[in-house]
Amino acid sequence: MVDQTRPDKTTNPQAEDSLREQFFSYIFHELRTPLTVIHSYAQILAAKLPGTPEFNSQRRISEQMINQGDEMVDMIEELLEASRIPLGRLNLDLAEINFQEFLENLVERLAETEGKDIIWQTPDQNLTVLADGPRLERSIRAVLTFILQANEAAEIRVEFDETRNHVRLLMPLPKPILTPEQVKVLFDLYRPILREQPFQLDVPKAGGLDIGLYVARGLVEGHKGTLVYSEELPGFVMTLPVSADA
Repeated sequence: MVDQTRPDKTTNPQAEDSLREQFFSYIFHELRTPLTVIHSYAQILAAKLPGTPEFNSQRRISEQMINQGDEMVDMIEELLEASRIPLGRLNLDLAEINFQEFLENLVERLAETEGKDIIWQTPDQNLTVLADGPRLERSIRAVLTFILQANEAAEIRVEFDETRNHVRLLMPLPKPILTPEQVKVLFDLYRPILREQPFQLDVPKAGGLDIGLYVARGLVEGHKGTLVYSEELPGFVMTLPVSADA
């Protein structure tokens, strides 16, 4: 007996994709709602605790709750992005962004969060990119966080390719030096389940779920850019198209 309530993906793959997207959106919404409530109450608790030493333990607990809540929300957002990428339904909210200002703000926030130095250089000319700011920030942040797990500092070198009208970000990875096998699965969605294999053991995790690089590349490609690992650098190379009037 055929189930008439479900679309037949062999005859209507678009309907199946739409149903899958709606399902994941529903699940992630249901997961995020209680997390938001817990996170909000933890923030209220932390704000109301007296600043005296006898409440140090309670403050540490509330801070851990807030931090863990932030990480859980970020993982949910990451999963949602990962579910959209193969469907090509990122729905980017594009706007013109001054790339130097965008990068400066991102680096300041990330350096403070990670407690490590991030050195960056950009061309003198103003560069404008058409981008979804939060999604582009997620992409660059994922790469830099990956680098900082194994290194005391990170570096970003920004170049402007006038021939292709692209901005290129070079982000070296001094260590570990990745093998061809490791590079092959670096951006793979299923890399987390490969971590127990010997050739993956010394590779840093890409975010809490270890899918940060997969999501980063998908988002960059959604901006009509590229994100690759260059063995020659060695490190990551990201390219993004620059607005025509740059």
